[in-house]
Amino acid sequence: MASASAVKSSLVLFFGVDLAGSTAFKAKHRPSAGSFHAWLPVFMGFYYQFRARLVEAVQAEKTKHGDGFGPDPMFWKAAGDELLFTKTLTDAEQAWRAVRTFRRAVLSYREELQKKQPSLDVKAYAWIAGFPILNARIPMNGDGTGDLDIEGEPPVVAYRLEHRLAQADIEGTSLDYLGPSIDLGFRLGKLAERRKFIVSADLAYLLCDQEDKDDKDIRFWYDGRQQLKGVLSDRPYPVFWIDMNSGDIDTHEDALLGRQVIPRDKVRDFCRLFLDGTAGAMCLPYIVGDDGGAVYSSIPPAHQHALEDLRRLAAAETERDSAPLVEAADGSTSKAAPVIATALSSFLSDVAAPADRATRSPKERRKRPNRGKVK
Repeated sequence: MASASAVKSSLVLFFGVDLAGSTAFKAKHRPSAGSFHAWLPVFMGFYYQFRARLVEAVQAEKTKHGDGFGPDPMFWKAAGDELLFTKTLTDAEQAWRAVRTFRRAVLSYREELQKKQPSLDVKAYAWIAGFPILNARIPMNGDGTGDLDIEGEPPVVAYRLEHRLAQADIEGTSLDYLGPSIDLGFRLGKLAERRKFIVSADLAYLLCDQEDKDDKDIRFWYDGRQQLKGVLSDRPYPVFWIDMNSGDIDTHEDALLGRQVIPRDKVRDFCRLFLDGTAGAMCLPYIVGDDGGAVYSSIPPAHQHALEDLRRLAAAETERDSAPLVEAADGSTSKAAPVIATALSSFLSDVAAPADRATRSPKERRKRPNRGKVK
């Protein structure tokens, strides 16, 4: 049976690590007589050994800095020569610790890789995404197919997704992720370089909004705003990166070019201004606790209304499930469900567009239809 508690907000941290130089390496070691897939062991090593280095880095972080790391990073999927991981954040400090840990894992694997294959390297990037308002998690069966009913209005489908996610007893269910934040993350990944651990603006804000953090592992640099295809209608997006400094040559080159580390408070203030100026397409990150209240930052009003309406929709479906059968004139029977229609109407009115909500005049907002209540 459906439950309003099934609708939960979450903030997920995404990591990507890409094997640089892989295309040229495979071309150089292409199959030939007596050398079938000579490149394969190297790539299998990347798949397995990097994950082992990440596990080691997580354990080292927990041992050195104690509890508070939160859920361990989870392998999401492989995309060619790239590995992707996720970590659900239940506290803002976990983002800092997780990014530091991932950076150390990348550096550890890089050192190991280049002793054996100096023509190869690794590059990294990270971003965050909020669910279920701006983005969606898609539960999949073990065979890669979903069996959810996807007919109906978008909020109904969104609710069904969240309800499925709450059903922990479903065996073999894996997750995929969709939404503007996911698209942004992959666009940013294209900008990653050996030295540049690219991070999204909202993640940079989250990392720089931590008190008493003076960690040399996480130093920010800025490449200006760049157009990312399809992101924010091609409006230039700020590109921040964490230094993966590989030695004295980088340090001396920085001095020659006049490049300097950006102070954390300046990164935070800039990212706040940028995110606040996206008219609801993006927002400052927030983390919601089990009780529905914010444990970090504050929930934007449009998101709060949308979450409330999804929960109202869940409550309405619960009431419908327990409603008596109603016999129609033709003798058929169905559940009485006027309440779910009321909830759906409220949802559609509330989440038409966060940007539209923000730009309405007070007079226009007063004209909005009354929100339906579920008894």
